[in-house]
Amino acid sequence: MADQFRNEKLEALKNSLNAVKEKKQTAKPKSGLHYGRIIAFFVFLIVAYFSFVSLIDNTEKNFLNRTAQYEANFKNFAQTYIEIAKNGNAKGSSNILITDPTKTKPLICYAKPDKDGRTIARIHYNMPENRKPQKTDEANPVVVMTIKQERTYTSLGKFKTKFPIYDIYIDYIDSKKNIIFKHEVIKGDPTDEESSQNRIAPGTIPIINAQTAIAKSLIYTPSFAWHSSY
Repeated sequence: MADQFRNEKLEALKNSLNAVKEKKQTAKPKSGLHYGRIIAFFVFLIVAYFSFVSLIDNTEKNFLNRTAQYEANFKNFAQTYIEIAKNGNAKGSSNILITDPTKTKPLICYAKPDKDGRTIARIHYNMPENRKPQKTDEANPVVVMTIKQERTYTSLGKFKTKFPIYDIYIDYIDSKKNIIFKHEVIKGDPTDEESSQNRIAPGTIPIINAQTAIAKSLIYTPSFAWHSSY
């Protein structure tokens, strides 16, 4: 009886060990498949990331190529009015009818070229196509945006950090009279109480605010694209 009992226990233990062994053998392929899926997922993320970066890079290059001739046509012309805005002393009244957008074809430019060395502001290309001058004698008014680092903002809290504050000066110039007939300032101060609902992050350039101001002055609806390459 003792031998039979011992044999039964041994047989039960043997069966248990075989069951565990079988479970491990069947679990191995599942584990391999699981890790394979994780690796494939990360490979997909890497490919998707580089594809996205490549798409952005190609879009940027296409934009620069597409607008290169326009930039070349107006770069020297714009420089004259950039100098007028820089001096800031040729102010006066103008007969430009901003109230009638069909009579104005503005040219919007940067006082200092952007990182791509371009003078014509990217927000210029957000304007309706029929408002863009195709020849220099059509460009009126000329809008010059001057981006200046005016002040420094120091953050609050334990780790105080200093950030530059950029303001944008906008000069509207009558190209026929060579006078500045309107001047606006877009403040980049993140502590400005007047803009508490739309505070600007310290250290950033409030180019979208400038576009909105220009669009309001020139009467057109701005589209969201290529605000700045600063």
